[in-house]
Amino acid sequence: MRIRTGALAVLVAAIVAVLSAASAGAAGAGAVSFTQHLNNEVIFSDPSANPCTGASGTVTGIAKNGVFHITTLANGTSWATFTAEGTITFVPDNPADASASGHFATWDGENVNLQNGTATSTFNAVLSGSDGSRVGVHEVAHMSTSASGGSITFDKPHMTCG
Repeated sequence: MRIRTGALAVLVAAIVAVLSAASAGAAGAGAVSFTQHLNNEVIFSDPSANPCTGASGTVTGIAKNGVFHITTLANGTSWATFTAEGTITFVPDNPADASASGHFATWDGENVNLQNGTATSTFNAVLSGSDGSRVGVHEVAHMSTSASGGSITFDKPHMTCG
């Protein structure tokens, strides 16, 4: 199953950019904060393949509990974090293939200013298949840039089948 923690980071980065620009023009001083709570909301639903069998289908994550928070300052500095946990399902395109369901947890944090930026995300899920199989997914992704031009980027997905 292809989990898109990177897409989540891009979404958060876009929100950070929009809110940073908005707060910079809003009275030119102080902090602006925004918090969004998630309850029983679909946060991803993508075509995917079961990494253990290759069967095509759709993987969907529903946040049973989640929160997104961002704070921006007029000088362009911002902090954002996203945490969610809930159910994850894999529904195969072919009903003869095994479906799977389980639990996921994800976190994303970002800090940016006019010179530097960093973002890190984690994703963990364990699914049990209708055929008795088990799929484990773990991913850590990070990206950072500095005013000196330095950059660090990595994405370390790990999947297990059993």
